[in-house]
Amino acid sequence: MFRLCAAAAALALLATPAAAQTAEQPLFAPMFTDHALLQRDRAIPVWGWASPGETVTVTLADNEVRTRADRNGRWLARLPALAAGGPYELSARTHHTRQTIADVMLGDVYLCSGQSNMEFETAVATNARSMVQSSADDSLRLFAVTRRIAATPQTRFEAPDHWAVATPESVASFSAVCYFFGRNLRQTQRVPIGLVEAAWGGTPIEAWMSDAAFHRLGGYEARLSDAALAERDPAAAQAAHEAALRAWWRGIDRGERDGYARADFDASDWASVRPAGFWENAGERTLESLDGVVWHQAEFTLTEAQASQAAQALLGPADDVDITYINGVQIGATHGWDTPRAYAVPVGVLRAGRNVLASSVLDTGGGGGWWGPATEKVLRLADGTNVPLAAQPWRYRITASLADVPAPPSAPRTGPNNYAALRDGMIAPIAPYALSGVLWYQGESNAAAPDEYARLLPAMMNDWRRAFATPHLPFFIAQLSSFGAPSAGAPRAGWGGLRDVQRRVAEADPHAGLAVTVDVGDRYDVHPPQKQIVGERLARIARRLIYGEAVADSGPTPLTARRDGGEIVVRFAHAPLTAYSANRPMAFELCDAARACQFVDGRIVGDSEVRLDARGAAPAFVRYCWGDGVICNLFNAADLPAPTFELAVE
Repeated sequence: MFRLCAAAAALALLATPAAAQTAEQPLFAPMFTDHALLQRDRAIPVWGWASPGETVTVTLADNEVRTRADRNGRWLARLPALAAGGPYELSARTHHTRQTIADVMLGDVYLCSGQSNMEFETAVATNARSMVQSSADDSLRLFAVTRRIAATPQTRFEAPDHWAVATPESVASFSAVCYFFGRNLRQTQRVPIGLVEAAWGGTPIEAWMSDAAFHRLGGYEARLSDAALAERDPAAAQAAHEAALRAWWRGIDRGERDGYARADFDASDWASVRPAGFWENAGERTLESLDGVVWHQAEFTLTEAQASQAAQALLGPADDVDITYINGVQIGATHGWDTPRAYAVPVGVLRAGRNVLASSVLDTGGGGGWWGPATEKVLRLADGTNVPLAAQPWRYRITASLADVPAPPSAPRTGPNNYAALRDGMIAPIAPYALSGVLWYQGESNAAAPDEYARLLPAMMNDWRRAFATPHLPFFIAQLSSFGAPSAGAPRAGWGGLRDVQRRVAEADPHAGLAVTVDVGDRYDVHPPQKQIVGERLARIARRLIYGEAVADSGPTPLTARRDGGEIVVRFAHAPLTAYSANRPMAFELCDAARACQFVDGRIVGDSEVRLDARGAAPAFVRYCWGDGVICNLFNAADLPAPTFELAVE
């Protein structure tokens, strides 16, 4: 059935029907357990279940509040604000039962969410051993939410999740970024800190937004309907998507229309590439930043005895989708970037003498093409003989770039990637717990669609502000780090576009901040282990935004770009500027209106300007630190890096 909309207001989150209270059931919702940490200096929402219509008395310190359970057995009380301190007891009682929560502290509470880099455990962070061993702190409390998918907003957690005091055991498996953030605040603010981790690796932002948020945003009705079909009938949803994708693909791919699959098609004038890695890394300039469709052709020779057999084409994985032919006969098609292709070749397809393997490969983001070792791409005959298919480079031709065609149809979302699946399962049971702020480290799974992310990220932030009944709830955003091989030429968009969206969203929101992490990435690991630096940079934002400290929390941020003779002058805030490991800043590009870019030399002038050599060019945009794997050296006196950005030239 169609997904129910998540409620926009905090009280609505408490309105799902519930069974009448019994003496064996807890009065409090699962967010309230021993060792809980409640938000100081503001009214404290506390809620739970009792018998319908029953009076519930809630007590904390010297404060007592009475409320009544609604017809579904839900009750909500708001306790008066208290200063930081404790420990206290929090109790709720009715005429026939009582529940007491022990060792409750008052301080500042932060919710930490996102995908795998937020989920990354403290125990495996850089230099974690000594910090974990010394992590015991009675005034630092941790709450880890167990992974859970849901189709409607939940009021309870699937597992018996609970608050824990920070100890080496509880800290080791907790989010490293979240822990190091809280540790820094404990050292600088001297107030109790509560940290709630709700993260799931590999998940898109859409999973963390309510259905109501999508309806407010508009334009998602068809996709929500597709998601509902995927829940109801996954096979039908997948079949419908594959049919739509095939129709879209054939509509944009001239190779299909022009007969590139035919055995007699002459591809002798095509360029060559070895099918042994992502095409972006093949050294071919035309492939360096391509998302789109590329046709490949390879030849192999068989004897009459070999050609009379059935066979299997073992080709390794193709990123993302392929349609593959031998001698004009389709032998297979697969949707899955990391799925090795093993296609049956029936008797009668192969020929004595020259044979032609042809494939059309669609890449929708990230790496593209046939990858895996070339030596493992073979035709395995029925008699066990292996005929090499990639002993020589394959010929290739680009037939479509995604930059020039309509977007492909979206795959039906299932599991933790489904719309609102994690918002309903992992965030709804937390709200409306009082918070000081939210840490958000996510975006890798949305990097292929930065323009859409520019709509989704503000919508998600406002969705959570509604849920937690805090219109100006602060968000501290970790900008994506560097990952992948650096480019010798102008880099593909990749993560650069997503990083720039994160920057622009944070700059446009007075209650948000951005922690730049590009300098602590790892080109070989999408999960860089330097989480202490990330946590401490996020803590700097909180220290300025929430605690009013005069602490530098931003690297150089771009203000304007203008032409001055043969130079483009980029002016920065949060100066003075410095360039590490060189006498000039690097990773600056000038781009034309079509965003064809090239690296240019630059120099720092005064405290706050970078001047770029624009002789002979008419740039429309300046880019800095773009692409996936990047090496960038512009910092300020606070040792904080400049963010990835694109700026129009005035």
